[in-house]
Amino acid sequence: MEDFVVPPEYLICKNCSAENEVPYIQKKSTAMFEKKIKELTSQCQLIMSLFVSVDKTMEKQAAELNDVSCTHERDKKSWVVSINDLERKIKIMKTEQSQVSHEAHECANSIPDLNQMVSAVQALVAECDDLKSKYLEEQTMRKKLYNQIQEFKVEPGPAKKQVDNVELQKLKTMVLKAIDDSDVS
Repeated sequence: MEDFVVPPEYLICKNCSAENEVPYIQKKSTAMFEKKIKELTSQCQLIMSLFVSVDKTMEKQAAELNDVSCTHERDKKSWVVSINDLERKIKIMKTEQSQVSHEAHECANSIPDLNQMVSAVQALVAECDDLKSKYLEEQTMRKKLYNQIQEFKVEPGPAKKQVDNVELQKLKTMVLKAIDDSDVS
Protein backbone atom coordinates (compact mmCIF):
# COMPACT_ATOMS: atom_id res chain seq x y z
CA MET A 1 0.00 0.00 0.00
CA GLU A 2 1.22 3.31 -0.86
CA ASP A 3 1.44 6.17 1.50
CA PHE A 4 -1.03 8.80 0.78
CA VAL A 5 0.76 12.05 0.13
CA VAL A 6 -0.95 15.35 0.69
CA PRO A 7 0.25 18.14 -1.49
CA PRO A 8 1.72 21.01 0.50
CA GLU A 9 -0.21 24.24 0.86
CA TYR A 10 1.18 27.69 0.89
CA LEU A 11 0.27 30.67 2.95
CA ILE A 12 1.05 34.15 1.77
CA CYS A 13 2.52 36.52 4.29
CA LYS A 14 0.57 39.71 4.58
CA ASN A 15 3.67 41.78 5.29
CA CYS A 16 6.06 40.59 2.66
CA SER A 17 3.82 38.60 0.31
CA ALA A 18 6.16 35.58 0.56
CA GLU A 19 4.75 32.13 0.08
CA ASN A 20 5.39 29.83 2.99
CA GLU A 21 4.81 26.12 2.86
CA VAL A 22 2.44 24.82 5.52
CA PRO A 23 2.56 21.13 6.32
CA TYR A 24 -0.74 19.18 6.50
CA ILE A 25 -0.58 18.57 10.29
CA GLN A 26 0.02 22.24 10.94
CA LYS A 27 -2.87 23.11 8.66
CA LYS A 28 -5.12 20.69 10.46
CA SER A 29 -4.17 22.13 13.87
CA THR A 30 -4.61 25.63 12.49
CA ALA A 31 -8.12 24.74 11.36
CA MET A 32 -8.88 23.29 14.75
CA PHE A 33 -7.56 26.42 16.47
CA GLU A 34 -9.52 28.67 14.11
CA LYS A 35 -12.65 26.68 14.88
CA LYS A 36 -11.92 27.01 18.63
CA ILE A 37 -11.31 30.74 18.17
CA LYS A 38 -14.69 31.10 16.39
CA GLU A 39 -16.40 29.23 19.26
CA LEU A 40 -14.65 31.35 21.85
CA THR A 41 -15.46 34.49 19.88
CA SER A 42 -19.16 33.61 19.76
CA GLN A 43 -19.09 32.80 23.50
CA CYS A 44 -17.31 36.06 24.16
CA GLN A 45 -19.92 37.96 22.13
CA LEU A 46 -22.68 36.21 24.09
CA ILE A 47 -21.00 37.11 27.37
CA MET A 48 -20.52 40.70 26.18
CA SER A 49 -24.21 40.93 25.24
CA LEU A 50 -25.08 39.59 28.71
CA PHE A 51 -22.80 42.21 30.26
CA VAL A 52 -24.53 44.91 28.19
CA SER A 53 -27.93 43.60 29.31
CA VAL A 54 -26.78 43.48 32.94
CA ASP A 55 -25.34 46.99 32.61
CA LYS A 56 -28.65 48.30 31.22
CA THR A 57 -30.59 46.58 34.02
CA MET A 58 -28.21 47.97 36.62
CA GLU A 59 -28.48 51.46 35.14
CA LYS A 60 -32.28 51.20 35.19
CA GLN A 61 -32.25 49.95 38.79
CA ALA A 62 -29.79 52.69 39.76
CA ALA A 63 -32.12 55.30 38.23
CA GLU A 64 -35.10 53.80 40.09
CA LEU A 65 -33.10 53.72 43.32
CA ASN A 66 -32.11 57.34 42.78
CA ASP A 67 -35.79 58.27 42.22
CA VAL A 68 -36.82 56.42 45.37
CA SER A 69 -34.01 58.04 47.30
CA CYS A 70 -35.02 61.52 46.08
CA THR A 71 -38.65 60.84 46.94
CA HIS A 72 -37.62 59.59 50.38
CA GLU A 73 -35.53 62.70 51.03
CA ARG A 74 -38.34 64.98 49.85
CA ASP A 75 -40.87 63.12 52.02
CA LYS A 76 -38.47 63.19 54.96
CA LYS A 77 -38.12 66.97 54.65
CA SER A 78 -41.90 67.29 54.38
CA TRP A 79 -42.38 65.19 57.52
CA VAL A 80 -39.82 67.24 59.41
CA VAL A 81 -41.64 70.43 58.44
CA SER A 82 -45.01 68.91 59.43
CA ILE A 83 -43.68 67.67 62.77
CA ASN A 84 -42.14 71.04 63.55
CA ASP A 85 -45.43 72.74 62.65
CA LEU A 86 -47.38 70.36 64.89
CA GLU A 87 -44.97 70.90 67.77
CA ARG A 88 -45.39 74.67 67.37
CA LYS A 89 -49.20 74.31 67.34
CA ILE A 90 -49.10 72.08 70.43
CA LYS A 91 -47.05 74.71 72.29
CA ILE A 92 -49.57 77.38 71.28
CA MET A 93 -52.48 75.17 72.40
CA LYS A 94 -50.79 74.50 75.76
CA THR A 95 -50.28 78.22 76.26
CA GLU A 96 -53.93 78.94 75.37
CA GLN A 97 -55.13 76.13 77.66
CA SER A 98 -53.07 77.57 80.50
CA GLN A 99 -54.54 81.04 79.91
CA VAL A 100 -58.11 79.68 79.81
CA SER A 101 -57.50 77.70 82.99
CA HIS A 102 -56.10 80.79 84.71
CA GLU A 103 -59.11 82.86 83.59
CA ALA A 104 -61.52 80.17 84.80
CA HIS A 105 -59.85 80.14 88.24
CA GLU A 106 -60.01 83.95 88.38
CA CYS A 107 -63.70 83.85 87.47
CA ALA A 108 -64.44 81.18 90.09
CA ASN A 109 -62.48 83.10 92.72
CA SER A 110 -64.29 86.35 91.89
CA ILE A 111 -67.62 84.84 93.01
CA PRO A 112 -67.55 84.77 96.82
CA ASP A 113 -68.58 81.49 98.34
CA LEU A 114 -70.12 79.98 95.24
CA ASN A 115 -71.23 76.87 97.16
CA GLN A 116 -73.11 79.00 99.71
CA MET A 117 -74.83 80.89 96.90
CA VAL A 118 -75.90 77.65 95.23
CA SER A 119 -77.24 76.33 98.55
CA ALA A 120 -79.15 79.57 99.16
CA VAL A 121 -80.70 79.44 95.67
CA GLN A 122 -81.69 75.81 96.22
CA ALA A 123 -83.28 76.74 99.55
CA LEU A 124 -85.21 79.58 97.87
CA VAL A 125 -86.45 77.20 95.17
CA ALA A 126 -87.61 74.72 97.82
CA GLU A 127 -89.39 77.52 99.76
CA CYS A 128 -91.03 78.70 96.51
CA ASP A 129 -92.29 75.16 95.80
CA ASP A 130 -93.64 74.95 99.36
CA LEU A 131 -95.46 78.28 98.99
CA LYS A 132 -96.96 77.14 95.67
CA SER A 133 -98.37 74.00 97.26
CA LYS A 134 -99.80 76.01 100.20
CA TYR A 135 -101.33 78.49 97.76
CA LEU A 136 -102.98 75.67 95.82
CA GLU A 137 -104.35 74.22 99.08
CA GLU A 138 -105.74 77.64 100.07
CA GLN A 139 -107.36 78.09 96.64
CA THR A 140 -108.99 74.69 96.95
CA MET A 141 -110.23 75.55 100.48
CA ARG A 142 -111.57 78.95 99.37
CA LYS A 143 -113.41 77.42 96.44
CA LYS A 144 -114.96 74.80 98.72
CA LEU A 145 -116.01 77.44 101.26
CA TYR A 146 -117.31 79.73 98.49
CA ASN A 147 -119.43 76.91 97.14
CA GLN A 148 -120.81 76.22 100.64
CA ILE A 149 -121.72 79.89 101.07
CA GLN A 150 -123.45 79.86 97.70
CA GLU A 151 -125.54 76.89 98.81
CA PHE A 152 -126.77 78.84 101.84
CA LYS A 153 -127.70 81.89 99.75
CA VAL A 154 -130.15 80.06 97.56
CA GLU A 155 -133.30 82.07 96.72
CA PRO A 156 -136.36 81.51 98.87
CA GLY A 157 -138.58 78.75 97.66
CA PRO A 158 -140.22 75.55 98.76
CA ALA A 159 -137.02 73.48 98.49
CA LYS A 160 -134.86 76.03 100.31
CA LYS A 161 -133.04 75.02 103.39
CA GLN A 162 -133.58 77.44 106.17
CA VAL A 163 -130.35 78.71 107.58
CA ASP A 164 -130.41 80.69 110.70
CA ASN A 165 -128.03 83.41 111.68
CA VAL A 166 -126.11 81.16 114.04
CA GLU A 167 -125.17 78.72 111.30
CA LEU A 168 -124.19 81.57 108.98
CA GLN A 169 -122.03 83.07 111.71
CA LYS A 170 -120.33 79.68 112.25
CA LEU A 171 -119.58 79.40 108.57
CA LYS A 172 -118.07 82.90 108.41
CA THR A 173 -115.91 82.15 111.44
CA MET A 174 -114.72 78.95 109.84
CA VAL A 175 -113.78 80.78 106.61
CA LEU A 176 -111.92 83.51 108.48
CA LYS A 177 -110.09 80.96 110.56
CA ALA A 178 -109.02 79.03 107.40
CA ILE A 179 -107.77 82.26 105.87
CA ASP A 180 -105.82 83.18 109.01
CA ASP A 181 -104.29 79.70 109.20
CA SER A 182 -103.11 79.88 105.59
CA ASP A 183 -101.61 83.35 106.14
CA VAL A 184 -99.69 82.22 109.20
CA SER A 185 -98.07 79.35 107.32
